[in-house]
Amino acid sequence: AVNGLLLHPSGIPHPDKLAAIRVRYEKLNLKNIVASAPDFTFVRDNHQIFAAAAMQRDARAMLDRLRIDVPAVTVPVSTLSGGRRQSVAIARALSFRPRVLILDEPTANLSPAATGEVLRLVAELKRHEVGVILISHRIQEVFEIGDRVTVLKQGRHVVTRRVKDVTEDEIVEVIVAGSRASAGGAGPPAAP
Repeated sequence: AVNGLLLHPSGIPHPDKLAAIRVRYEKLNLKNIVASAPDFTFVRDNHQIFAAAAMQRDARAMLDRLRIDVPAVTVPVSTLSGGRRQSVAIARALSFRPRVLILDEPTANLSPAATGEVLRLVAELKRHEVGVILISHRIQEVFEIGDRVTVLKQGRHVVTRRVKDVTEDEIVEVIVAGSRASAGGAGPPAAP
């Protein structure tokens, strides 16, 4: 269960509960030929298509709220940098007002500057009370913006620790050894 939402055995909640959890997969699902605003709010609220003015207003409000620098919401997504494309994808997911946002490798294939943009945005989400599950192989990023780190080995939970209670080296050791003892002992996982 996430935020009181029981998941279907397939892992997919009932369609009327989808707004509680949003996933932003590693491969961006933005239409490069479509401008930011239509791509951003194309289908929402029972699959109704919004009027252009309303889409642009909503997109601009969300981008401004998250401090995402996009010159105009009518700019084609294909003209944006990798970091800005990623930020627009995250903002689009947030337009559904989820309680939890799952980000799968949001900084993969980004330049250091673009990575910084995305990490700043993820850190900003805490201020907006959105829970974030960050899936990343870049441990330093998890330690930079995370509260807790969880290691899975072959799909099984190995350990969860508060970032402040463990070092990057200890987590690397856990990943390599696949042992909970490497990350500060075999005690209970970090509390939420």
